[in-house]
Amino acid sequence: MDSRDPRDDIVDFLKGLFPLKLAESWDNVGVLVDPRLPGEMVPADLPTNVLLTIDMTERVVEEAIEKGCNMIVAYHPSPFTSFKKVSSRNITQKLVLKCIKNNILVYSPHTACDNASGGVNDWLASGVIAPQMYAWTPDRCGITEQDGKNIQAIPENPGDILHTISPIVSLEDIEHGAGRGRLVTLQEPQNLWSVVIRFKLHFGLRRVRFALGNSLTMSNATVRTVAVQAGSGGSVLKDVQADLFVTGEMSHHDILAANAKGISVLLAEHSNSERPFLYMLLEKLSKSFKPPRSFAVSENDSDPIDIV
Repeated sequence: MDSRDPRDDIVDFLKGLFPLKLAESWDNVGVLVDPRLPGEMVPADLPTNVLLTIDMTERVVEEAIEKGCNMIVAYHPSPFTSFKKVSSRNITQKLVLKCIKNNILVYSPHTACDNASGGVNDWLASGVIAPQMYAWTPDRCGITEQDGKNIQAIPENPGDILHTISPIVSLEDIEHGAGRGRLVTLQEPQNLWSVVIRFKLHFGLRRVRFALGNSLTMSNATVRTVAVQAGSGGSVLKDVQADLFVTGEMSHHDILAANAKGISVLLAEHSNSERPFLYMLLEKLSKSFKPPRSFAVSENDSDPIDIV
C-alpha cells in the first residue's frame, strides 16, 4: 500500500503554481494545520475532497465537515499569528482544533499567490480587458442596458488594446514575471467609466466604492495606465503613477493623496478583489486531478462588508 497521502500531491501542485519563496517575509503560508500523526499510513486512493475559500471562518469549516472535506485551501492564512496556549474560547484556535478533530489539512498560499506569475494580481489586472469572468453576468452586477452602451468593444485579441502588464515591484531575481502588484499599460486611452464597468463585471459586483481623481469628470476622463493590487493595496500603490488604482481597500488618507495626483481609485472591498480567482484555481485543480479527488469553492465564504 502506498503510504503517500494524496493531499501531499495537491500541496506540491499548489507550491508549483505559487512558490512559497515568493511570499512576503511577514506572511504565514504553506501547510498551517496538519491533522496527521507521525508515521500514519494513508492509502494513495484515499478520497480527497478539497474546499477552496478566501477566509476560513466557522461557517466555512462547518461546510467542509458537512461536505466530507479533508482539506481546505484558505487563501488567507489561518492561523496567521503564533500562540503560546490553545483554547477553544479563541475562535482561530477553536477552528484549528476542529480541523484536527475532523482530519482536515489546511493550506494557505496568500502572498505567494499574489506575487506569482499567473496568480491573483495577474487575474486582477486582466479585468481591464476581460468584461466577463466565468459565471459572472451583467445583470448580476447591476449593469443596465444604458450602462452597457458605454462599454467599448473588447477585441478578440487583447493585444489590440493591451500593451503591457508588469509587476510594480519586481521579484525577477526570485522568479520570472513575479512581483508585487501589477501595472497595466494600454495601447490607447480608454474611457474611465468603461473601465470601471469592466472591473465590476470582472468582480461580479453590483456596487464598488469609487473616488474620482481631482479635476476629472466621468464624462471625459480616460485611462491609459491601471495599477492593481489584491486585498489592501495602499502600501504597494501609493508611490505608483497611474490613471486608476484598483484594489480591495485603501485608507482614507491614501485615497485623498491619490486623488490629489489626479488618480482615480476603485475599491471592491478586501476579499472581493480576490474571491473570483478561486474559480480559476478550481479549474486548474479539476483539470490536473481526477477522482477520487474533488474540488469545490465554498458557498459560505463572502466578504464581511456589504454596501447597502
